[in-house]
This record gives sequence, C-alpha cells and structure tokens, in this order.
Amino acid sequence: ISGDSFWFIETKKKYSFYIWDATGHGIRAGLIVSILSKVFHEQAPKDDIINLTLEVNNTLKENLQSKNFVTWLLFEVDKSFRNAFNVSWMWHEPLMIYRAKTQSVERVIAWGLAGWIRLIKKAEDIKPKTLEILDGDIMLTYTDGVLEAKWDDGKLYGIERLETAFLRSAKSTPDIKEIYNDLIEDLKLYRWGSSFDDDTTILMFRRNHGKDVLSAESEEIKKIQAQEW
Repeated sequence: ISGDSFWFIETKKKYSFYIWDATGHGIRAGLIVSILSKVFHEQAPKDDIINLTLEVNNTLKENLQSKNFVTWLLFEVDKSFRNAFNVSWMWHEPLMIYRAKTQSVERVIAWGLAGWIRLIKKAEDIKPKTLEILDGDIMLTYTDGVLEAKWDDGKLYGIERLETAFLRSAKSTPDIKEIYNDLIEDLKLYRWGSSFDDDTTILMFRRNHGKDVLSAESEEIKKIQAQEW
C-alpha cells in the first residue's frame, strides 16, 4: 500500500486533481490515502478548491488519531479560463514551472501546515494561489521520494539536481512523456540503477493552445454567429 496518491476528476466547468504523500507506509498510510480519496471523489464535483481543501483537512483531523500526517497539492483548472490554475497546498515539496518564453524554471514554494495538524475553522483561512501558465509552459510536481533518492555515499538527489535535469530536458523537447523519461533516467543514473527506498511519484502537465476546443455555448462562437449571420 503506497503513501503516494494522485487522481483526476473532470466536471462540466472544471478539472480537479491532486498529488499527496502520507507519512509512513503500510496500513496506516493506506488508511490516510483511502480517506483522502473518498472525500475528494465525493466533494470535488460540487466544491471549489477552498471548500474542498477545508473538507479534506477537517475530515482527516476528525477521523485519524496518530502522529501521521499528509502533504498535498490540490489543483483546479477552470475550463472558461485555461491560462491559469489554482493550487492549494499543505507543506508539499515546491512545484516547478518551466517557462517556455524565457526558457527558465520558476520554483513555487508551497508553504502551510501539513494536512490535519489542526482543524481549519473558517474557509477564509485557506488562501489558494493562482498561477499563470502560458502556451508551452510545463508544470512539474513530485513527492519526496524523488528528492531523497540517495547516491551510494548517502548524498541526496536534491532539488537543485532535479531543477537542472527538468530545465535541460524541457529546453530540448515539449513532449512531457520524454521529459518524464529523462527525469527517471537521471534518477536511475544517480542511484546506479538500484530500487527506490520510498514511494516516488512525478506529475506533469503542459499548456497547449493547439488543443483548445470551443464549446457551443462559448462567447467566441456567439461572436462568429453574429458576424456571419
């Protein structure tokens, strides 16, 4: 049973997805992930990112009695405005955004408490961040199993090497499958091909204007209809 988890839900108006990492392994980690997944599936189709974060955090706090906790990044993309995404966090590793225009990597620090350390009493206490993502930009997030991969002398892979590998690959190809493979190969090289000591998850998405689709109800279609009678 893995402590890492990710999932994706699409509704008529938005996309919601997450990556999270529960401490520990085995039954205890599996219990945390099971509760998280259940709440996400029930609440994501009807709640916005603020209320969903509130519900997930407080459900965990009310149902679990142990020293375990969870870090997470929760994403929301509004289908009517695809050049940005909202993200709420609970002390997860920094996410990275490759900026195609400047060919550089922006590191976004995910501050905040780890999940269910305390009850959140007011939705106003949750401050999601809105991040712009333009054509060709690539978002990368991951769990600590990536950063804590060890060399044979015990030295950690670390965030600096991950950022360097991500930038090098993203500059050479826009294909996120190829970038993913490059990152995995660099991790394997660093570990001399040995297996990982911890759950290791990588999640990426790329903004691609070429895949935008206009819905029948969109304002753009209405403008064209008015112009063309």
